[in-house]
Amino acid sequence: MKKNKDCKIIFATIIKKNYPNTGLDPEPFYDIGKVLGFIKKLKRKEKFLDLKENKFCFISSIKEYEGADGETIFEGLFTSARNEFRPDLIDKKTGTVRPNPKELSEGDINKTHFVIKVSKSSEEVYCLLEKNHFGITINNVVNYLIYFNRKYLKKKKKKIAFTLRHFLIARKDFRKEIDRVARTTQAEVTFNKKLLGDKFLSFSNRTGDLKEEVKLVAKASRGDDIKEFGIDLFNKFKGQKSEISRLRISGSDFEGNDIVLDTSFMSKVEFVFTSLNPLTGEVITKDLLKGMSLIAEKI
Repeated sequence: MKKNKDCKIIFATIIKKNYPNTGLDPEPFYDIGKVLGFIKKLKRKEKFLDLKENKFCFISSIKEYEGADGETIFEGLFTSARNEFRPDLIDKKTGTVRPNPKELSEGDINKTHFVIKVSKSSEEVYCLLEKNHFGITINNVVNYLIYFNRKYLKKKKKKIAFTLRHFLIARKDFRKEIDRVARTTQAEVTFNKKLLGDKFLSFSNRTGDLKEEVKLVAKASRGDDIKEFGIDLFNKFKGQKSEISRLRISGSDFEGNDIVLDTSFMSKVEFVFTSLNPLTGEVITKDLLKGMSLIAEKI
């Protein structure tokens, strides 16, 4: 049995998508801590959510702490299992077959580790999720949060005026990734306020009270695509020394998945090297969460 494993990490951002009749734009889901706190207090059976193919999942542990940058980080563990499936067992050493002793309502436990960072400074709610083929997906995570957010709001007697969505954060070369975007809906560029004082903008006498960094947001009209505008911004960011510090492109890929390209993520580590439990073959939870949390703190 292998003793170690490189665990791949998926990066995503979770947003609160307000219903159209509210007149509010999408925003980071800053209240995620309240929902996680609500889940943590539930009894184990009350945390269950059924998935497809007789599979179910629940959050089995959550820990909250303040990161080195003063922002809130949650690290935890999703447990999932497939029940209604009890085939016979076969021994690889001997070829012996025997009946499976587990009950039909029982299933083998699969663990999927996650770290969530609520970053007010970046205006993001980041979710780092272990990629586990036998565990749960980022879609499962968001659907789980949607389900329990509704329960939380109902308990608080608050109106449900939004749902939750996630955007995957691409990890490879920015220029290559933007070619894979089918439609670009939004481009955000963060730059030093000194750019406002150049000959083109001429705001030099009006920027004294602004923060050092300013964010410009460009949105596509309904049904339109601003990919070329995004490429121009990237070329400006990459091609020369400029005051632009960050570029973020939002859109969808050719499979219809929501996706985000963010220059600040292109150099982030996407694997965590961790030890395996010699008796079960599972990753060591403490090691993996520690590695994921270190990545989250550097975002």
